[in-house]
Amino acid sequence: MQSLLDSTGHDQTPFARLGWIDEAVAWLHASTRDRISSKKDIRQYNAGADLALIRIRVEDGSGYWLKATGEPNKHERTITEYLYRECHEYIPRLVASRSDWNAWLMLEEGKMLPSPPYSSIESLTELRQAVTSMCEVQDRSSGVSLDILDAGAFDQATEAMRPRIPEMFDYLDEAMSLAAAMGETRLPTGRIRQLQRVFSDVLDDVEHLYLSEGIIHGDLRWEHILTGTGVAQFIDWSEPYLAYPVISLQQFLDMNRIGSEDVRNLIEEALIQEYCDFWAMFMDRELIEQSLIYMPILSLGSSLLGRGDWFYSDTRYDPLRLANAVKIAFRMDAAAEHPRLREALDDSE
Repeated sequence: MQSLLDSTGHDQTPFARLGWIDEAVAWLHASTRDRISSKKDIRQYNAGADLALIRIRVEDGSGYWLKATGEPNKHERTITEYLYRECHEYIPRLVASRSDWNAWLMLEEGKMLPSPPYSSIESLTELRQAVTSMCEVQDRSSGVSLDILDAGAFDQATEAMRPRIPEMFDYLDEAMSLAAAMGETRLPTGRIRQLQRVFSDVLDDVEHLYLSEGIIHGDLRWEHILTGTGVAQFIDWSEPYLAYPVISLQQFLDMNRIGSEDVRNLIEEALIQEYCDFWAMFMDRELIEQSLIYMPILSLGSSLLGRGDWFYSDTRYDPLRLANAVKIAFRMDAAAEHPRLREALDDSE
């Protein structure tokens, strides 16, 4: 932080200069009719030489968020702008953007969901709204793969993922070996190779369903969903993927951790119904329901691959990434044994 305060040269990145907050306020004033009453109404949540996150409260009590990103998340501005153009109801109102800062201003409209929600009823209500809203986003982004990729999304379409399968499962095997060296339980190499074949077969089967790929929020969690505007809005698009929309449904199901097992099962059934009802307006319901069979495996593969740029970087051996890979392997092992999946794969042979 001291290095930021000491930086005065014009060659410094935007937020490594004294006085940039004043410039940000002037930008807000020039972009809106609102005015701040005092600098005390500014709250800074993140800071760096090329990144920032601040909330600015204006005279009427409403607020704006200024967010700026640098590498490796520079794409978040362009993907946010793209999504706002295509489906503005589901992204907080974008009021201004500037490329020199790689920053954007958004009006604070919705409220962040508590994590977890206060009750099972609230959980069901908010998740159902979020499922429908995400389906709307994905419907509007289907069929425009090149636009999504140009805007900054990472390619997880079948054609892009299939060549990555060997290295994905080599990594799972390596993560398991490292876990075993620490005295933890591991899946044997033979089982990892079986899972590799299962994943490859799943991609083959899903491809034959002729589903359209769309935008996926790769970091979907409670705090990235805003409500209160009649629809759910989604923020923090640093992990945007081009993939099958059914992956998002699995993410919502994974967020369902409220109440007893019976309550969670009822919520799960309701969310699946919400998803199927939406997509049945555009395609054969039987194909939608069949895609649910492959959903857990697809979602785990998406989580493992992520951006796909970390395999040959220092982050390959990040402890959190390795631990996540171990969890993915065990979850994939369990998902691969589901009777419906085994039957579907047997029928396709």
